[in-house]
Amino acid sequence: MQLGKLHLVLVHFPIALVVAAGAADLLWAITRRKFFEHAGFYCLLVALVMAPLTALTGSLLSDLKFSGHEPALSEQHETAAYIALAVITAAAVVRVLWTLRGWKWLKVIYVLLIVSCLVTISIVGHLGGQLAFGENYLRGLFGG
Repeated sequence: MQLGKLHLVLVHFPIALVVAAGAADLLWAITRRKFFEHAGFYCLLVALVMAPLTALTGSLLSDLKFSGHEPALSEQHETAAYIALAVITAAAVVRVLWTLRGWKWLKVIYVLLIVSCLVTISIVGHLGGQLAFGENYLRGLFGG
């Protein structure tokens, strides 16, 4: 079995977990319910575990060199994925420090990092969609 092919399955977990962490944190800010605080925290930590596995399998998949893929696009996708991994890591570290130390000023940095996570994951996903389905893969979705 070629482990790189697991990338297509694993890729959805860190995406969903980061989105869920952001949503739970937003709900926590609105409702002040501890459940949402804990949900956001744990979703982010699980995303931090899943993201390197996803990046590793993605790297293995790119080594399979499927025909028809632009090497530059693959490199852009990989670079953006590593940036997303770094941002997820930074967000998790800030969240742990904020949780353990209670440094309230870290909330602002954390919010900026979560928004950055969502932006970088969107870029990575878009580039991955181009690799998997072609350059104009969204055209049919929007009537083009």
